[in-house]
Amino acid sequence: MKYNQLQKRTDLVTLDRAGKPYLLIECKAPEVRISQKTMEQVSVYHQEIKSEFLILSNGLEHVFLQYKTEEKQFVQLKDCPNAPR
Repeated sequence: MKYNQLQKRTDLVTLDRAGKPYLLIECKAPEVRISQKTMEQVSVYHQEIKSEFLILSNGLEHVFLQYKTEEKQFVQLKDCPNAPR
């Protein structure tokens, strides 16, 4: 995808049974902290992909998020989202 004239790519995207984006996963190296900067990066991808769930991980730390469309905001989850039905 293109963002501000730069070519960008996601790490992983899973689709639901209807073929719509369901889960976007952003993977970082273990030495990269999950921070506001990484959240901003994945939210740029989310603007294009519009998946319901996001996971940010550096292999040591994991953040699970759900995008609430009506509220137009992310909500942090305690656990990994379930597989799509």
